Amino acid sequence: MEPQKNYFEVTWKSTGDASRVADPVNHDFDFSRRLRRPGRLTEIPDLRWTWPNSEHPPGDIVVAVDGERVVSQRMKDILESHQTVDDEIQWLPGTVIGPNGIEQPHWVPHFPQQLDLYDHEHSTFGPNGLPIRYVLSASKLASHAVTIMGAKAMTFVLAERVVDDLKHAGCTGLMYMKLRVAP
Repeated sequence: MEPQKNYFEVTWKSTGDASRVADPVNHDFDFSRRLRRPGRLTEIPDLRWTWPNSEHPPGDIVVAVDGERVVSQRMKDILESHQTVDDEIQWLPGTVIGPNGIEQPHWVPHFPQQLDLYDHEHSTFGPNGLPIRYVLSASKLASHAVTIMGAKAMTFVLAERVVDDLKHAGCTGLMYMKLRVAP
């Protein structure tokens, strides 16, 4: 497989409409914190969210109040098809319940490894150690197609070929931002 030159940060497309945000059912923010820590999860609650908007169904990435990455089966299939041996993802089953009570299967991708993808020489970090202006390292990304930047909620780092397939499939609710990558 040829190394990728372009990577994108992919997240949900903001609509400014609070009725397009899913609310968690019977799981709490403690679980959200556990999802942001490294390591595989063994105790997984029944992951369910309610979707309140009957005029606009959820997109392929669902904005959730608890800040989880919640994706459709279609998006999961595309991400899985591009996963490399170094892209470790634990897929947790979930459900989005529409205002009509219809349940749709969705997935929460948990990334047990939280990688440092930054090119520290070209990135700018604040006094608290968080990146202000980040540049990713081509050598650190070389073996990845589907990953994340640490515990940053709701975003993915995807190789260009993955983004091309998401667009070709007509995935909705996504925003694509080309990332700065240093050689």
